[in-house]
Amino acid sequence: MDNNFYEKRPDKKRKKEQRNQNPIMKVVLVQFVLSLIVSGILFAVCRTESNLSQNIKAFYKEISKTDIAVSEIFGEFKSVVKQTFAPTLVEETTTEEIIKETGEV
Repeated sequence: MDNNFYEKRPDKKRKKEQRNQNPIMKVVLVQFVLSLIVSGILFAVCRTESNLSQNIKAFYKEISKTDIAVSEIFGEFKSVVKQTFAPTLVEETTTEEIIKETGEV
């Protein structure tokens, strides 16, 4: 009997493994869904005229008053990176130095 016409079916487990190879897509999807939910909640709250909506609007107005320059953002980023990768060392004074400075034993 000639089996040339038969093709092997694709393995279902292999398809699942190939689909699950990119975990970043799951993270992006979860972040997208959560941002939609938070945006919807904020929209619903701001549509009502309550104290909470007034507080949110006042907070947003306070934030949007100051215009942040790009150079200021880069400056802050550089200082954070500098402190992270090359922190300054604070030396502790020894008891002998304290005795020399104060003269007390």
